[in-house]
Amino acid sequence: MPRHVPQAACYAASRGRLVATKARLAGGLPEPRARGNSRAGRSQSWQRRPFWRELGRALLSRGTFSGVDIAAQTGLFALLPQVADAVKVPVIAAGGIADGRTVAAAFVLGASAVQLGTAFLHCDEANVLDAHRTALRAADDACTIVTTMITGRPARYVRNKLTDDLIASGLAPVPFPAQLSLTAPLNATGDREVVALFAGQSAALSRHTSSAQLVESLAAKTSRRLRSFC
Repeated sequence: MPRHVPQAACYAASRGRLVATKARLAGGLPEPRARGNSRAGRSQSWQRRPFWRELGRALLSRGTFSGVDIAAQTGLFALLPQVADAVKVPVIAAGGIADGRTVAAAFVLGASAVQLGTAFLHCDEANVLDAHRTALRAADDACTIVTTMITGRPARYVRNKLTDDLIASGLAPVPFPAQLSLTAPLNATGDREVVALFAGQSAALSRHTSSAQLVESLAAKTSRRLRSFC
């Protein structure tokens, strides 16, 4: 970790204390993650702590790790304006954002910044298997599923034989990270049907490119979309 990290985000809750400790030593602290409007108020209270006077950030995301049934969770674009109304800190929107249209939509709905994930998996620089790239290129609007069967924690993947067979087995996964230790060796096969194909819901919106071209395209297309509202 660099000597000074102004902010950090962690998706795996069990790692939160470790990341928080490292970030404190580096002069920063992980961003609060608002996973529901009821939690937004708590995120707002964090800004009164001394370290949030400097950072002043709240990260908005679907509550995949909140313990709530995925079917009952609020999608980003329904949740975002509610959180933006409920807090006074800048809100960073994450989840389902992949191109200039979705970035612009997040800004219009109250986000101060956005965080992209799957869009960068399409980039030349991404350290992903060829099978993963192939699956992302073939992604459509109904190709992903959320399951705990790969790592022991909920995450979204492009469906393949691995996800379908594990879910159909009816077996409960062992706790994270033990479950991951069982499935991770399958990545060595390079077989699209048995490797973990992490992907977000907007995987189909992204295209193969370089990271520099992606950022430049996002900036240009987001600006064009926002100007259309003026």
